Amino acid sequence: MTKQIKECRNRYGVYLIITLISIQFYDAYSSELYSRIQSLYIKEFLLDGKGMSADKAIAYLSNLMIPCYLFIMLAPACRSLADKFGRKRMLMISVLGILMGSGICAFSTSIYIFLIGNMILNFSNSLDIHNFYIIEEIPKNQQGKMRGITGGIAALAAISIPVLRSMFVNAGSQGWRKLYGAVIVVGIVLIVMACFLLETKEYELKKEEQTYIKKGFPRDIKMQTKQLINNHKQMWKGRKIHLLLLFLYGIATAGVTFYNEPLLSFSGLPENILEKILLVQPGVCCIVLMLGGRMADRYGWKKVITGMVVLSMIGCLGFVGLKDNMNWWIVIGVCYGVMLGGYWSAYHLLEFLFIREATIHRRGEYSAVITYINGIGNAIGIGLFTVLLQLLPLQAIKLIIVIPVLLIVVYLLSKIKLVES
Repeated sequence: MTKQIKECRNRYGVYLIITLISIQFYDAYSSELYSRIQSLYIKEFLLDGKGMSADKAIAYLSNLMIPCYLFIMLAPACRSLADKFGRKRMLMISVLGILMGSGICAFSTSIYIFLIGNMILNFSNSLDIHNFYIIEEIPKNQQGKMRGITGGIAALAAISIPVLRSMFVNAGSQGWRKLYGAVIVVGIVLIVMACFLLETKEYELKKEEQTYIKKGFPRDIKMQTKQLINNHKQMWKGRKIHLLLLFLYGIATAGVTFYNEPLLSFSGLPENILEKILLVQPGVCCIVLMLGGRMADRYGWKKVITGMVVLSMIGCLGFVGLKDNMNWWIVIGVCYGVMLGGYWSAYHLLEFLFIREATIHRRGEYSAVITYINGIGNAIGIGLFTVLLQLLPLQAIKLIIVIPVLLIVVYLLSKIKLVES
Protein backbone atom coordinates (compact mmCIF):
# COMPACT_ATOMS: atom_id res chain seq x y z
CA MET A 1 0.00 0.00 0.00
CA THR A 2 2.84 2.38 0.91
CA LYS A 3 4.52 1.60 -2.41
CA GLN A 4 1.30 2.36 -4.32
CA ILE A 5 0.90 5.69 -2.53
CA LYS A 6 4.51 6.60 -3.35
CA GLU A 7 4.05 5.69 -7.02
CA CYS A 8 0.84 7.74 -7.15
CA ARG A 9 2.65 10.76 -5.74
CA ASN A 10 5.47 10.33 -8.25
CA ARG A 11 2.98 10.19 -11.12
CA TYR A 12 1.24 13.31 -9.83
CA GLY A 13 4.62 15.05 -9.53
CA VAL A 14 5.30 14.38 -13.21
CA TYR A 15 1.80 15.58 -14.14
CA LEU A 16 2.28 18.72 -12.02
CA ILE A 17 5.56 19.59 -13.73
CA ILE A 18 4.09 18.99 -17.22
CA THR A 19 1.07 21.16 -16.40
CA LEU A 20 3.18 23.98 -14.94
CA ILE A 21 5.50 23.97 -17.95
CA SER A 22 2.49 23.98 -20.30
CA ILE A 23 0.85 26.88 -18.49
CA GLN A 24 4.12 28.82 -18.43
CA PHE A 25 4.53 28.18 -22.18
CA TYR A 26 0.95 29.34 -22.77
CA ASP A 27 1.46 32.39 -20.57
CA ALA A 28 4.67 33.33 -22.38
CA TYR A 29 3.22 32.85 -25.87
CA SER A 30 0.20 35.04 -25.14
CA SER A 31 2.21 37.79 -23.46
CA GLU A 32 4.87 37.80 -26.21
CA LEU A 33 2.34 38.28 -28.99
CA TYR A 34 1.74 41.96 -28.24
CA SER A 35 5.38 42.92 -28.72
CA ARG A 36 6.32 40.42 -31.44
CA ILE A 37 3.64 41.37 -33.97
CA GLN A 38 3.49 45.09 -33.20
CA SER A 39 4.43 46.11 -36.72
CA LEU A 40 1.46 44.11 -38.06
CA TYR A 41 -1.36 45.60 -36.01
CA ILE A 42 0.29 49.03 -36.02
CA LYS A 43 0.26 48.87 -39.82
CA GLU A 44 -3.38 47.75 -40.01
CA PHE A 45 -4.90 49.99 -37.35
CA LEU A 46 -2.65 53.09 -37.47
CA LEU A 47 -0.49 53.26 -40.59
CA ASP A 48 -3.22 52.14 -43.00
CA GLY A 49 -6.25 52.85 -40.82
CA LYS A 50 -5.32 56.36 -39.69
CA GLY A 51 -2.58 57.29 -42.18
CA MET A 52 0.09 57.85 -39.49
CA SER A 53 3.85 57.65 -39.91
CA ALA A 54 5.72 54.86 -38.10
CA ASP A 55 7.20 57.12 -35.38
CA LYS A 56 3.90 58.89 -34.79
CA ALA A 57 2.05 55.57 -34.62
CA ILE A 58 4.45 54.22 -31.97
CA ALA A 59 4.06 57.38 -29.88
CA TYR A 60 0.25 57.21 -30.25
CA LEU A 61 0.21 53.57 -29.16
CA SER A 62 2.39 54.38 -26.15
CA ASN A 63 -0.11 57.01 -25.03
CA LEU A 64 -3.02 54.58 -25.41
CA MET A 65 -1.17 51.94 -23.40
CA ILE A 66 -0.80 54.10 -20.27
CA PRO A 67 -4.44 53.69 -19.04
CA CYS A 68 -4.31 50.02 -20.06
CA TYR A 69 -1.21 49.54 -17.99
CA LEU A 70 -2.88 51.16 -14.98
CA PHE A 71 -5.64 48.54 -15.22
CA ILE A 72 -3.09 45.72 -15.49
CA MET A 73 -1.57 47.05 -12.26
CA LEU A 74 -4.65 45.67 -10.45
CA ALA A 75 -3.45 42.12 -11.18
CA PRO A 76 -1.03 41.87 -8.24
CA ALA A 77 -3.83 42.82 -5.82
CA CYS A 78 -5.89 39.96 -7.25
CA ARG A 79 -2.87 37.70 -6.88
CA SER A 80 -3.17 38.14 -3.12
CA LEU A 81 -6.60 36.45 -3.39
CA ALA A 82 -4.66 33.20 -3.78
CA ASP A 83 -4.10 33.41 -0.03
CA LYS A 84 -7.86 33.40 0.53
CA PHE A 85 -9.31 31.20 -2.22
CA GLY A 86 -6.39 28.91 -2.96
CA ARG A 87 -3.75 28.52 -5.64
CA LYS A 88 -5.75 26.18 -7.87
CA ARG A 89 -8.82 28.41 -8.27
CA MET A 90 -6.77 31.46 -9.11
CA LEU A 91 -4.65 29.47 -11.56
CA MET A 92 -7.77 28.43 -13.46
CA ILE A 93 -9.09 32.02 -13.44
CA SER A 94 -5.76 33.16 -14.90
CA VAL A 95 -5.94 30.66 -17.78
CA LEU A 96 -9.57 31.56 -18.48
CA GLY A 97 -8.76 35.29 -18.54
CA ILE A 98 -5.97 34.77 -21.10
CA LEU A 99 -8.40 32.80 -23.25
CA MET A 100 -11.04 35.57 -23.11
CA GLY A 101 -8.56 38.36 -23.81
CA SER A 102 -7.14 36.52 -26.80
CA GLY A 103 -10.65 36.03 -28.18
CA ILE A 104 -11.27 39.78 -28.09
CA CYS A 105 -7.92 40.48 -29.80
CA ALA A 106 -8.64 37.89 -32.50
CA PHE A 107 -11.94 39.54 -33.47
CA SER A 108 -11.00 43.19 -32.85
CA THR A 109 -11.98 45.77 -35.46
CA SER A 110 -10.09 48.78 -34.06
CA ILE A 111 -6.99 49.55 -32.04
CA TYR A 112 -9.19 50.36 -29.04
CA ILE A 113 -10.96 46.99 -28.98
CA PHE A 114 -7.62 45.27 -29.57
CA LEU A 115 -6.08 47.04 -26.57
CA ILE A 116 -9.04 46.08 -24.37
CA GLY A 117 -8.48 42.43 -25.24
CA ASN A 118 -4.75 42.78 -24.70
CA MET A 119 -5.45 44.49 -21.37
CA ILE A 120 -7.54 41.51 -20.16
CA LEU A 121 -4.96 39.06 -21.48
CA ASN A 122 -2.03 40.78 -19.76
CA PHE A 123 -4.02 41.26 -16.56
CA SER A 124 -4.56 37.49 -16.44
CA ASN A 125 -1.04 36.38 -17.25
CA SER A 126 0.31 38.90 -14.72
CA LEU A 127 -1.25 36.83 -11.93
CA ASP A 128 1.62 34.28 -12.20
CA ILE A 129 -0.08 31.78 -9.89
CA HIS A 130 2.03 28.91 -11.26
CA ASN A 131 4.99 30.42 -9.39
CA PHE A 132 3.30 29.58 -6.08
CA TYR A 133 3.21 25.92 -7.06
CA ILE A 134 6.96 25.95 -7.71
CA ILE A 135 7.73 27.67 -4.41
CA GLU A 136 5.40 25.47 -2.36
CA GLU A 137 5.70 22.09 -4.09
CA ILE A 138 9.36 21.94 -5.22
CA PRO A 139 12.24 21.46 -2.70
CA LYS A 140 14.24 24.64 -2.08
CA ASN A 141 17.47 23.23 -3.45
CA GLN A 142 15.67 22.49 -6.74
CA GLN A 143 13.62 25.68 -7.13
CA GLY A 144 16.21 27.64 -9.10
CA LYS A 145 16.61 24.73 -11.50
CA MET A 146 12.82 24.29 -11.84
CA ARG A 147 12.26 28.01 -12.39
CA GLY A 148 15.01 28.01 -15.00
CA ILE A 149 13.45 25.01 -16.78
CA THR A 150 9.94 26.47 -16.83
CA GLY A 151 11.22 29.88 -17.82
CA GLY A 152 13.50 28.43 -20.48
CA ILE A 153 10.83 26.26 -22.05
CA ALA A 154 8.44 29.19 -21.90
CA ALA A 155 11.01 31.22 -23.83
CA LEU A 156 10.70 28.65 -26.59
CA ALA A 157 7.09 29.73 -26.94
CA ALA A 158 8.45 32.76 -28.75
CA ILE A 159 9.81 30.47 -31.48
CA SER A 160 6.30 29.36 -32.36
CA ILE A 161 5.28 32.97 -33.02
CA PRO A 162 7.53 33.58 -36.07
CA VAL A 163 6.76 30.05 -37.30
CA LEU A 164 3.00 30.69 -37.16
CA ARG A 165 3.58 34.22 -38.44
CA SER A 166 5.23 32.85 -41.59
CA MET A 167 2.31 30.43 -42.03
CA PHE A 168 -0.61 32.79 -41.41
CA VAL A 169 0.59 36.34 -42.23
CA ASN A 170 0.48 37.29 -45.91
CA ALA A 171 2.38 39.98 -47.79
CA GLY A 172 -0.26 42.55 -46.85
CA SER A 173 0.31 41.88 -43.12
CA GLN A 174 -3.11 40.24 -42.78
CA GLY A 175 -3.75 37.03 -40.84
CA TRP A 176 -2.14 38.02 -37.53
CA ARG A 177 -5.46 37.38 -35.72
CA LYS A 178 -4.97 33.64 -36.24
CA LEU A 179 -2.01 33.84 -33.88
CA TYR A 180 -4.45 34.80 -31.13
CA GLY A 181 -6.79 32.05 -32.27
CA ALA A 182 -4.11 29.50 -31.30
CA VAL A 183 -4.29 30.83 -27.72
CA ILE A 184 -8.01 30.09 -27.59
CA VAL A 185 -7.57 26.46 -28.65
CA VAL A 186 -4.69 25.76 -26.25
CA GLY A 187 -6.46 27.59 -23.42
CA ILE A 188 -9.40 25.18 -23.52
CA VAL A 189 -7.01 22.23 -23.18
CA LEU A 190 -5.14 23.81 -20.28
CA ILE A 191 -8.31 24.56 -18.32
CA VAL A 192 -9.09 20.83 -18.44
CA MET A 193 -5.53 19.98 -17.32
CA ALA A 194 -5.71 22.47 -14.44
CA CYS A 195 -8.90 20.80 -13.17
CA PHE A 196 -6.83 17.74 -12.17
CA LEU A 197 -4.23 19.70 -10.20
CA LEU A 198 -4.35 19.49 -6.41
CA GLU A 199 -4.08 22.40 -4.04
CA THR A 200 -0.50 22.86 -2.75
CA LYS A 201 0.34 20.97 0.44
CA GLU A 202 1.57 24.12 2.18
CA TYR A 203 -1.68 25.92 1.47
CA GLU A 204 -3.75 22.97 2.71
CA LEU A 205 -1.75 22.97 5.95
CA LYS A 206 -2.43 26.67 6.34
CA LYS A 207 -6.17 26.10 5.98
CA GLU A 208 -6.06 23.37 8.63
CA GLU A 209 -4.26 25.68 11.04
CA GLN A 210 -6.82 28.42 10.43
CA THR A 211 -9.62 25.94 11.19
CA TYR A 212 -8.01 25.11 14.53
CA ILE A 213 -7.58 28.79 15.32
CA LYS A 214 -11.26 29.55 14.62
CA LYS A 215 -12.24 26.78 17.06
CA GLY A 216 -9.99 28.31 19.69
CA PHE A 217 -7.47 25.46 19.99
CA PRO A 218 -4.76 24.43 20.24
CA ARG A 219 -3.50 27.65 21.79
CA ASP A 220 0.15 27.14 20.85
CA ILE A 221 -0.69 27.02 17.10
CA LYS A 222 -2.71 30.21 17.44
CA MET A 223 0.16 31.97 19.18
CA GLN A 224 2.68 30.69 16.64
CA THR A 225 0.55 31.91 13.74
CA LYS A 226 0.19 35.36 15.28
CA GLN A 227 3.93 35.48 15.77
CA LEU A 228 4.51 34.58 12.13
CA ILE A 229 2.18 37.35 10.99
CA ASN A 230 3.89 39.87 13.27
CA ASN A 231 7.27 38.79 11.93
CA HIS A 232 5.99 39.35 8.42
CA LYS A 233 4.90 42.91 9.26
CA GLN A 234 8.44 43.62 10.36
CA MET A 235 9.91 42.06 7.24
CA TRP A 236 9.93 45.21 5.10
CA LYS A 237 11.61 47.32 7.79
CA GLY A 238 15.19 48.14 6.86
CA ARG A 239 14.68 47.03 3.28
CA LYS A 240 14.69 50.33 1.47
CA ILE A 241 17.48 49.14 -0.81
CA HIS A 242 15.46 46.02 -1.72
CA LEU A 243 12.48 48.17 -2.67
CA LEU A 244 14.65 50.60 -4.61
CA LEU A 245 16.19 47.65 -6.45
CA LEU A 246 12.78 46.38 -7.56
CA PHE A 247 11.71 49.90 -8.54
CA LEU A 248 14.77 50.50 -10.74
CA TYR A 249 14.45 47.08 -12.31
CA GLY A 250 10.91 48.04 -13.31
CA ILE A 251 12.14 51.19 -15.05
CA ALA A 252 14.63 49.19 -17.10
CA THR A 253 11.90 46.73 -18.14
CA ALA A 254 10.45 49.25 -20.59
CA GLY A 255 13.80 49.62 -22.34
CA VAL A 256 14.57 45.90 -22.44
CA THR A 257 11.20 44.55 -23.57
CA PHE A 258 9.40 47.31 -25.50
CA TYR A 259 9.54 47.90 -29.27
CA ASN A 260 12.26 45.35 -30.07
CA GLU A 261 10.41 43.91 -33.06
CA PRO A 262 9.42 47.35 -34.49
CA LEU A 263 13.03 48.53 -33.99
CA LEU A 264 14.18 45.76 -36.33
CA SER A 265 11.23 45.99 -38.71
CA PHE A 266 11.35 49.76 -39.16
CA SER A 267 15.16 49.69 -39.57
CA GLY A 268 14.69 48.27 -43.04
CA LEU A 269 15.27 44.58 -42.37
CA PRO A 270 13.28 42.41 -44.81
CA GLU A 271 10.57 40.11 -43.43
CA ASN A 272 12.55 36.90 -44.06
CA ILE A 273 15.57 38.18 -42.09
CA LEU A 274 13.30 39.41 -39.30
CA GLU A 275 11.69 35.97 -39.03
CA LYS A 276 15.13 34.33 -38.76
CA ILE A 277 16.13 36.69 -35.95
CA LEU A 278 12.87 35.95 -34.12
CA LEU A 279 13.67 32.24 -34.38
CA VAL A 280 17.21 32.56 -33.02
CA GLN A 281 16.31 34.80 -30.07
CA PRO A 282 14.01 32.40 -28.15
CA GLY A 283 16.49 29.52 -28.36
CA VAL A 284 19.28 31.66 -26.92
CA CYS A 285 16.91 33.09 -24.30
CA CYS A 286 15.91 29.54 -23.31
CA ILE A 287 19.53 28.48 -22.81
CA VAL A 288 20.34 31.54 -20.70
CA LEU A 289 17.27 31.06 -18.49
CA MET A 290 17.96 27.36 -17.91
CA LEU A 291 21.62 27.97 -17.14
CA GLY A 292 20.72 30.83 -14.80
CA GLY A 293 18.42 28.70 -12.66
CA ARG A 294 20.80 25.75 -12.54
CA MET A 295 23.83 27.88 -11.68
CA ALA A 296 21.89 29.72 -8.95
CA ASP A 297 21.34 26.46 -7.04
CA ARG A 298 24.98 25.50 -7.49
CA TYR A 299 27.04 28.69 -7.22
CA GLY A 300 24.82 31.07 -5.26
CA TRP A 301 21.80 33.13 -6.26
CA LYS A 302 23.29 36.57 -5.66
CA LYS A 303 26.35 35.94 -7.86
CA VAL A 304 24.22 34.56 -10.67
CA ILE A 305 21.64 37.37 -10.45
CA THR A 306 24.41 39.98 -10.73
CA GLY A 307 26.03 38.11 -13.62
CA MET A 308 22.74 37.88 -15.49
CA VAL A 309 22.11 41.63 -15.17
CA VAL A 310 25.57 42.34 -16.64
CA LEU A 311 24.93 39.82 -19.41
CA SER A 312 21.66 41.58 -20.26
CA MET A 313 23.45 44.92 -20.63
CA ILE A 314 26.01 43.39 -22.99
CA GLY A 315 23.20 41.87 -25.06
CA CYS A 316 21.39 45.21 -25.23
CA LEU A 317 24.49 47.00 -26.52
CA GLY A 318 25.00 44.36 -29.22
CA PHE A 319 21.32 44.26 -30.22
CA VAL A 320 20.98 48.02 -30.65
CA GLY A 321 24.40 48.43 -32.26
CA LEU A 322 23.84 45.77 -34.94
CA LYS A 323 20.08 46.19 -35.49
CA ASP A 324 20.25 47.25 -39.16
CA ASN A 325 23.11 45.02 -40.31
CA MET A 326 21.42 42.37 -42.42
CA ASN A 327 24.54 40.20 -42.72
CA TRP A 328 24.85 39.87 -38.94
CA TRP A 329 21.34 38.55 -38.33
CA ILE A 330 22.56 35.55 -36.30
CA VAL A 331 24.55 37.82 -33.96
CA ILE A 332 21.55 40.16 -33.67
CA GLY A 333 19.36 37.19 -32.68
CA VAL A 334 21.94 36.00 -30.13
CA CYS A 335 22.26 39.47 -28.58
CA TYR A 336 18.46 39.80 -28.51
CA GLY A 337 18.18 36.46 -26.69
CA VAL A 338 21.00 37.28 -24.25
CA MET A 339 19.41 40.65 -23.44
CA LEU A 340 16.01 39.15 -22.62
CA GLY A 341 17.29 35.89 -21.11
CA GLY A 342 19.74 37.56 -18.75
CA TYR A 343 17.23 40.19 -17.74
CA TRP A 344 14.36 37.84 -16.92
CA SER A 345 16.58 35.18 -15.36
CA ALA A 346 17.85 37.78 -12.87
CA TYR A 347 14.35 39.07 -12.14
CA HIS A 348 12.78 35.64 -11.68
CA LEU A 349 15.51 34.55 -9.26
CA LEU A 350 15.36 37.82 -7.32
CA GLU A 351 11.56 37.65 -7.09
CA PHE A 352 11.73 34.05 -5.86
CA LEU A 353 14.16 34.95 -3.09
CA PHE A 354 11.93 37.74 -1.83
CA ILE A 355 8.70 35.72 -1.98
CA ARG A 356 10.24 32.70 -0.25
CA GLU A 357 10.93 34.85 2.81
CA ALA A 358 7.22 35.46 3.34
CA THR A 359 5.07 33.20 5.50
CA ILE A 360 2.56 30.96 3.75
CA HIS A 361 -0.22 33.07 5.27
CA ARG A 362 0.91 36.20 3.41
CA ARG A 363 2.80 34.91 0.37
CA GLY A 364 0.27 36.18 -2.17
CA GLU A 365 0.13 39.56 -0.48
CA TYR A 366 3.92 39.73 -0.35
CA SER A 367 4.17 38.86 -4.02
CA ALA A 368 1.66 41.62 -4.78
CA VAL A 369 3.74 44.24 -2.95
CA ILE A 370 6.86 43.20 -4.86
CA THR A 371 5.03 43.41 -8.17
CA TYR A 372 3.54 46.81 -7.37
CA ILE A 373 6.92 48.30 -6.52
CA ASN A 374 8.34 46.87 -9.73
CA GLY A 375 5.24 47.96 -11.67
CA ILE A 376 5.48 51.56 -10.47
CA GLY A 377 8.99 51.64 -11.86
CA ASN A 378 7.75 50.10 -15.10
CA ALA A 379 5.02 52.75 -15.42
CA ILE A 380 7.62 55.48 -15.00
CA GLY A 381 9.79 53.74 -17.59
CA ILE A 382 6.89 53.70 -20.05
CA GLY A 383 6.21 57.39 -19.41
CA LEU A 384 9.88 58.21 -19.90
CA PHE A 385 9.88 56.16 -23.10
CA THR A 386 6.85 58.08 -24.40
CA VAL A 387 8.39 61.48 -23.68
CA LEU A 388 11.75 60.60 -25.20
CA LEU A 389 10.10 59.27 -28.37
CA GLN A 390 9.25 62.88 -29.21
CA LEU A 391 12.93 63.86 -29.02
CA LEU A 392 15.22 60.94 -29.81
CA PRO A 393 15.41 57.88 -32.09
CA LEU A 394 14.20 54.57 -30.68
CA GLN A 395 17.62 52.92 -30.39
CA ALA A 396 19.04 55.82 -28.35
CA ILE A 397 16.09 55.69 -25.96
CA LYS A 398 16.59 51.99 -25.27
CA LEU A 399 20.24 52.54 -24.32
CA ILE A 400 19.43 55.56 -22.16
CA ILE A 401 16.80 53.66 -20.17
CA VAL A 402 18.59 50.32 -19.90
CA ILE A 403 22.33 50.81 -19.35
CA PRO A 404 22.50 53.51 -16.61
CA VAL A 405 19.62 51.95 -14.64
CA LEU A 406 21.04 48.43 -14.70
CA LEU A 407 24.47 49.73 -13.67
CA ILE A 408 22.81 51.14 -10.54
CA VAL A 409 21.07 47.77 -10.03
CA VAL A 410 24.43 45.97 -10.09
CA TYR A 411 25.78 48.43 -7.52
CA LEU A 412 22.79 47.94 -5.21
CA LEU A 413 23.06 44.14 -5.50
CA SER A 414 26.58 44.40 -4.11
CA LYS A 415 25.21 46.25 -1.06
CA ILE A 416 22.36 43.94 0.00
CA LYS A 417 22.30 40.57 1.72
CA LEU A 418 20.09 37.91 0.16
CA VAL A 419 18.79 34.88 2.07
CA GLU A 420 19.54 32.04 -0.33
CA SER A 421 18.59 28.97 1.71
